[in-house]
Formats: sequence, structure tokens, C-alpha cells
Amino acid sequence: TQSRSSAASDVYKRQVEKDEVSITFWHWVPGIIATIALFMINAVSWTDLQGFGFGSLDDDVQKRARLWLFFSFAIAFGCVTASIWIAIVHWFQIEGSNSWPGIAIILQTLLILGSAVFYRFSRWPTDYETY
Repeated sequence: TQSRSSAASDVYKRQVEKDEVSITFWHWVPGIIATIALFMINAVSWTDLQGFGFGSLDDDVQKRARLWLFFSFAIAFGCVTASIWIAIVHWFQIEGSNSWPGIAIILQTLLILGSAVFYRFSRWPTDYETY
């Protein structure tokens, strides 16, 4: 059993030496901001985008709602871009390093963006604004 544990510890040591980049808080920032963008994207109602919502007597409601939605999507796509940049700089350029943390960061932000888009466009005004 000692030979097995020493072999396992040798494999572990080689893996740790191979992973030169440790994951810090800054690697999580694109996912955190993408989650905030998810809520921002879904905070605007369809009636506000069409100009029929609360305060529709004001012509700027529709413009503000569309601008909010545009900036929300811009933030979300910026997070995807940031996650790709972080992955390239920290994991994909280092030869022989484990690239799975970089792939995970990219997948995280892509899945958050995908869920925001899915939830945004799967709800229609008749589903939740008929009261």
C-alpha cells in the first residue's frame, strides 16, 4: 500500500507542478458579473420595450428600456470576452498546463448568457403580465 500511496502522491505532485496558475477571485469575476447581467436582462418587461407599460405616457420609457437591455447584453457579451481572454492568458498559452480551468470559465459565462437569453425570450407578455 505504501508504493500505491507514493505513486499517487507522485502523480499529484506532478499535476500540481504542472498547474502553474492558481484560481483566484479575479478568475470568478466574469461569472459574477454575467450573473448580474442575467438579472439586468430579465428586469425589463416586454410591455416597457414595446412602450405600453407603466408610465407609457412618457415617450422615453421605451427608449430607456431598450437602452437598459442593450447595455445588459453588452455587459454579458463583455463577460464572455473577458473569460476567453483570461483563459487564453492564464491557461491556453502555457504549454503543458492543464487547460480545463480556462474551459470551465468560458463555459460558465456562456451558460449564464445562454440561460439569460433563454429565459428572456421564452417568456411572452401573455405569460406573466395579464393581471
